[in-house]
Amino acid sequence: ESLVVECLCGENARQVVLDGVAQRGEILTKSLSEVIECAPIHCGDSVMLCPPQYIAIATYAASLRCAQKLVKALSVDGPFSISLVYDATNPESVFVVGCNLYTSRFLPMTCHTYLGEPWLEEAAKVVMGVPRRSKYMRIIDVEHVACRIPVFSFGNRPLTDPRL
Repeated sequence: ESLVVECLCGENARQVVLDGVAQRGEILTKSLSEVIECAPIHCGDSVMLCPPQYIAIATYAASLRCAQKLVKALSVDGPFSISLVYDATNPESVFVVGCNLYTSRFLPMTCHTYLGEPWLEEAAKVVMGVPRRSKYMRIIDVEHVACRIPVFSFGNRPLTDPRL
C-alpha cells in the first residue's frame, strides 16, 4: 500500500468532496458535495452541489466508507476535507485523490447546508480536547441545496479573458 495515489481519469470520472470534523479518528459531522464538472477539474475551480443531487446511493455510501477508513487510519482530530474520484459507470469504485487535514475551503458552505450551524466551533473544541458527540443529519432531511460557483476577479487580471 502507498500513500500516493495515481489516478487515471477516464471520460466517466466524476468527483465528490467530503468535509467534516473528526475526533480521535471518528467522524462527528460530515457533508458530501458533488462536483458538477467531470474529473480532473480541480474542485476549487468547479461548480459544486451540497448535498449531491446526481450521484448513485452506492457512490454516496462508498465515499463515506472510504472517508471513514482514512480518517480512522490518520486518527484525525479536527476539520478535514477529502476529495474522491469515482467512475460513473461503476458507482462503487471510489478513490481518494486528496486529503487536507485542519483545513477545508468548503466547510463554511457545507456546515450551514446540513446542520445550519458553524462546525468550526466544533472543530475548535475537538482540537482543544473537549469530548464531542456525533451530529449527523440524514441527507433526505436536508431542506435545501447549496450551489457553489467560483467567481474569478477577471478585472484584476489585465491579460485574462472573462469569456473562458
